[in-house]
Amino acid sequence: MIVGAHRIAKHAGEPCGDAFTWWQEKQIWSVCLVDGLGHGAEAARASERAIVEAEADRSLPAEEIIGSVDQAIRNSRGAAMSVVQFDTGCRTLRFAGVGNVRMALFRAGEVFRYEGSPGIVGTGIRRPAPETAAWRDGDAVLLWTDGLPARLDVEQLFLTGSPADIARHLAMSPDRRPDDVGVVCCFLGEEPC
Repeated sequence: MIVGAHRIAKHAGEPCGDAFTWWQEKQIWSVCLVDGLGHGAEAARASERAIVEAEADRSLPAEEIIGSVDQAIRNSRGAAMSVVQFDTGCRTLRFAGVGNVRMALFRAGEVFRYEGSPGIVGTGIRRPAPETAAWRDGDAVLLWTDGLPARLDVEQLFLTGSPADIARHLAMSPDRRPDDVGVVCCFLGEEPC
């Protein structure tokens, strides 16, 4: 698996309220993208607390990580959040999300889209129901926050460039909305992260 990410704050010189991380726990690779509500310092504090808690609970299933983060960031402004876990042994993915951090799986001309359940992490949400799917070598996965349109048309981007290049290109897109933006791109296969 090869992962790259990029984020940009709404205003230059302001903290970015979008944050990301990824890790490996045995045969499971996990990717987490968080959008602290709003923008600026308070949004950044909420997303950074969410990332710290997600990493502390890294051995849990995706939906349980979100449930744990919900408890941990109760005194913040809250966040939208998605976690996807890739099982390299079983070749499956497990996606859970709350709010408008979206995911898409790209496979040879096909696009499979995943949406988070309604809510705000940090407000006592109901644990999201996970979605599972098979993945194959050569698939690409993209996660993005609401700083970009919900229906991205990005298939042509996967023809060239690394995941970091693709994430940077999308984050700086002319389609970007007046908000913080965070993008994580993953190429799935045998390559190490």
